Amino acid sequence: MSSTDSPRGPIDSSRVPRYAGPATFARLPRLDEVGRTDVAVVGVPFDTGVSYRPGARFG
Repeated sequence: MSSTDSPRGPIDSSRVPRYAGPATFARLPRLDEVGRTDVAVVGVPFDTGVSYRPGARFG
């Protein structure tokens, strides 16, 4: 990692509250543009906390 790269890893909850900012997978920093990659993990909103009509697709 060069000195110009941003740090990788979860966002420190002592610096940024958990309820602030966009919700990201594993609290990792949000990236709008990604260079060449071999593997990407893309999150999809899904709600299993209800007994009827679970999932974000039902609104």
